[in-house]
Amino acid sequence: MLTPPLETGPMTDEVLRGIFASDQDMYPAPLTWERLRSWTAAAPDMATCFYLPAPEGDEGRADRRSLVGAVIVLPLLAHAWRDLLAGRVKETDVDAESMFARDGVNNEDDGGPRPEVGLHVFHVERFDVPAAHGRVRGFANLSVRAVAAAAEGKGWKIIGHSAWGGGGDDDDVGDGYLTVLDSAHGDARREAVL
Repeated sequence: MLTPPLETGPMTDEVLRGIFASDQDMYPAPLTWERLRSWTAAAPDMATCFYLPAPEGDEGRADRRSLVGAVIVLPLLAHAWRDLLAGRVKETDVDAESMFARDGVNNEDDGGPRPEVGLHVFHVERFDVPAAHGRVRGFANLSVRAVAAAAEGKGWKIIGHSAWGGGGDDDDVGDGYLTVLDSAHGDARREAVL
């Protein structure tokens, strides 16, 4: 069965709090709520909720949509992305203020160069929603493609994508691996975490 078109919306505090609680339970990482919130506030287009449309007859009623998943992608400037990949910066130490690409900064329209950006997938999750059973397939790829399209729409030059493997059912990578797609060199690789 084909995945129906999904609707998108901004990251909600309820979903973000759930993601934070889940991550704290699974990974005893030093990520603070303030840091996570700063990421989504600095790049709201990169933190997205996905919904099945409202049932027929209820179109236009956002409260009737079924939340099926969410994604948080960190739009890192090239130097910060490369530092993350090399292990010089930990994911939990990514600072949105100094490391994120910004709307309207170094924009081609202003005569400046397009900022080079690496998209790092911090979190992607398909929720266990009965309405979505058997209807939403390939959510990780779909959600990351949607956010990547939003990033490209900002005029950023996307130089690659990365993600830590979480090992979920909708995940192409295994636990403890960083998957990197380097657009500049056209290569993809998996690197074990040491």
